[in-house]
Amino acid sequence: MARVGGRAVALVVALVACVAAATHYGADVSVPTVPKGFRHGMNFGGVPDSNWDDSKLGTIAARSGCTSERKKLPEYHLDKWGYEIEVDDSKHDTQLGMLEFTGFLCGPSQAHSTAPNSNSLETYPPKNLYEPIFKNNQVNKDNYWASYVNQTVTIYKDYVKFWEVWNEPDYVTNWAVVDSWLTSPPSASDLVNWHSSIYTYIRLLRVTYEVVKKVDPTAFVAVGGIGYYQFLDAILRYTDNDNDGSVTSDYPATGGAWFDCLDFHLYPMYGVGNLTDGSSISGVRILNFADTTPCGAQTDSDSMARKFACEKQNMEYTLRQHGYGASLPAKSYICTETGVSGKAIGSYAGGESLRRNYLIKMGLAAMSEGISQSHWFDLWDGESEGSSSSPYGHMGHYYNLVGKTVDNAELKESSYGLQTFTSLRLHEYTYDESATAAAQRALSLEGGSSSDVAVHVLRNGSSTAYALWLRTDRGVAVSDEDSDSKKVSLPVSTATIFYKWDWAHSGDSNHLTADDNGVVTVKISSIPAFLVGGGSADNASDGAGLATGAWVAVAAACTAALLL
Repeated sequence: MARVGGRAVALVVALVACVAAATHYGADVSVPTVPKGFRHGMNFGGVPDSNWDDSKLGTIAARSGCTSERKKLPEYHLDKWGYEIEVDDSKHDTQLGMLEFTGFLCGPSQAHSTAPNSNSLETYPPKNLYEPIFKNNQVNKDNYWASYVNQTVTIYKDYVKFWEVWNEPDYVTNWAVVDSWLTSPPSASDLVNWHSSIYTYIRLLRVTYEVVKKVDPTAFVAVGGIGYYQFLDAILRYTDNDNDGSVTSDYPATGGAWFDCLDFHLYPMYGVGNLTDGSSISGVRILNFADTTPCGAQTDSDSMARKFACEKQNMEYTLRQHGYGASLPAKSYICTETGVSGKAIGSYAGGESLRRNYLIKMGLAAMSEGISQSHWFDLWDGESEGSSSSPYGHMGHYYNLVGKTVDNAELKESSYGLQTFTSLRLHEYTYDESATAAAQRALSLEGGSSSDVAVHVLRNGSSTAYALWLRTDRGVAVSDEDSDSKKVSLPVSTATIFYKWDWAHSGDSNHLTADDNGVVTVKISSIPAFLVGGGSADNASDGAGLATGAWVAVAAACTAALLL
């Protein structure tokens, strides 16, 4: 009888696993509707000095063209200063046109953390994570992370659309280990930003998901700023079962059930390996630019934008291999860290021309890939111009702010393109893939091939916009970010205005007259420029009258009018 009993127990366990596997949970059943349009967001960084606070940083972020932000809300901060400490700043930034924040959940308080000291609260998991999430249909206060998420989401749900769970949980000091994650779970020793098992991180996702959906079912839960598709693959294979990640009645779903949105980080100064040779597999476009050049170590702005797209596509491909976007609901996508240095430092590519072009092209690549938001790192340079110790210290929209004020903060010229993009309200448009392909076929380039030109077609109701530039990965000298202009001809369907990349400062635009065949001809360079159909330069945005040097001087007072 004992032997029969053992076999019976084993059979029951197997049956439970089969039933659990056949039943869908959470994001395996449904996901929220993705917001329309695209948002350029921002990581604010720390407060430079006593001249500054978060609302002042919000003012200059909006002034630079940002339409969202990554709002850091660690428990240790909210526990110390009160959970409503960021409400006024959130209201302020929303009034400036920065909407649908990404809320960055991290950093348990010291009393609630497994961290050995207060300096490592953002790299160790919370205590009591496996306490029940709910008791009597209420969030269980003994599950510290659940209680923190409940309070935070309740207070900030009117400002935050995406809830990012931790920061770079897959960060490693030795990237060579990541390929082993395709067949084995990442170990705690691998994960230096987490210091625990992947099963525990999946538990963090599950607790967050269950609580967020109870408070705000329309919000998105995002797997936190990852850089390796191998880590994503492991999340999709295992559950939050802290024994071995297997499916049981208590742990009925693998990690994909506990997030709606894939959040990645990408710094294109590093190489990106694409998963295939560029062909289309299982309906996923592995490379959505005009060719199948691998995403390697190239350092021109077009190759960098392609790396950005490639990173998303690697994640999309991995999700599709596990059924997402096919038998299971597709995930949405955001990027909460990307950037290029305004200086070349060491072996890393940089320069203000490269930064200017990548900033614009990255946003267009995001729109073409259906990425809802991309948050630049960082708002301001952490280093002065006289220092060159780290490329991360020179990625800011503004030069170093120490000793500066809102009135004299110096916006980099390489950020003018984002101001133009936002002033033309192009973030409200959506990418039109078929129209882009048709425009690419129809255009002609004087003294060159049409494939030397990049074009993106954007639509917003009856309005059409074209982004055009000479590709820096072909057709012009390699890495020539300031190429000479060439004439390009393109058929357009409506009256069109040509806006140079720095129009928000220079006011440089002109009406184009089509020939008898409906074709317009303009000069373009490796810096993206915009053709916008309909309207006039005087009403393209509420801020058009400020599209001169006066833009900066009065923007602090007028940012709300410009961006709302």
